[in-house]
Amino acid sequence: MPYTWTTGETITAAKLNPTVVSLTAAQTANTWRYRQDMTTARWGLAGGALSGYVYSIGGFTTANVATVERFDPNTNSWISRTSIGTARRELATATVGSYLYAFGGIATGNVSTNEQYDASANTWTSKASMGTARRQLAGASDGTYAYSLGGYTTTQVATVERYDPTANTWASRTSMGTARYSLAGAYLGGYVYTFGGRTTSYLATTERYDPVANTWASRTSMNTARDQLAGSTDTSYVYSYGGNNGTTPLTTTEQHDPVANTWTAKAGLNQGRYGLGGAHVGSYAYAFGGFVTANPGVATMERYDPSGTSAVNYTSDGNRLVVPYGEATLTNQTTGVSASVIFAKNGDVIATDVDTDVLVF
Repeated sequence: MPYTWTTGETITAAKLNPTVVSLTAAQTANTWRYRQDMTTARWGLAGGALSGYVYSIGGFTTANVATVERFDPNTNSWISRTSIGTARRELATATVGSYLYAFGGIATGNVSTNEQYDASANTWTSKASMGTARRQLAGASDGTYAYSLGGYTTTQVATVERYDPTANTWASRTSMGTARYSLAGAYLGGYVYTFGGRTTSYLATTERYDPVANTWASRTSMNTARDQLAGSTDTSYVYSYGGNNGTTPLTTTEQHDPVANTWTAKAGLNQGRYGLGGAHVGSYAYAFGGFVTANPGVATMERYDPSGTSAVNYTSDGNRLVVPYGEATLTNQTTGVSASVIFAKNGDVIATDVDTDVLVF
């Protein structure tokens, strides 16, 4: 039976359950669940994915930061990585091959800076700058090239540039149909997608770029107009999540079917936020950081599971499971007992009254 812990009580070895060795949590389909927080709360950051890891890059706390962290989905943990060379916010990223690129943003002013991250060496290297310095732009990659999309100079722009990592050069491409900033971008099935953003109003606009023909085409707009949103893709769909409509930080999540050319509302984030980072690893979307009510923003991270078919195995770090309280309903594999659980160790003090299993190793 669960032990009833009382506020202020100190956990002692005699009260611990030493028999649990691992847990499995099966996330319900079409849900967002909290994962481990980043170390640094911030907004205006960029998100990226490389070699099965999620990266959070740059952003703003009470000043621009160069902070880089890497999230491991298998261990549900963040670690610090080498900072980018230029502290900035409202930048964009794209992954090409085995490298992650961070470009644009605002430092003391708009920048055209482009840096390349080598994960094996944990180093950032300056590369050729974009032709147009801009902030609040979007990024995407088709696997061969990186694309910088839209943004803000002294006004919103429709500018599109393509980066060739082999030649280390940027080239202008056909501009988007709608100039805008604070938009999101993603790549799926041979096309680059841009969605949302802002001009003098908040937009639901969606456009699709054909890299071979170098042309843009309008697609069905999102259901909710917003800027400062994030986006990413799995193998079948484009996802948009979070953002701002001028009134409140949004939890809004939508899924775009490129074949049917439709956007469908999905379960919302647990925490409304804008200026967040986003990335996809495997079948999961990750949303992290962002602005809620005040600087420096938040460090929270959430994971979206569209199918609910995959389970996540948790194991001990030698002290406890590093999973936030209330993140999921977990199953004790040893006894088959299900409960919402807290994760604590000998010497911890209980902050609130709770009747639950305490799992310590």
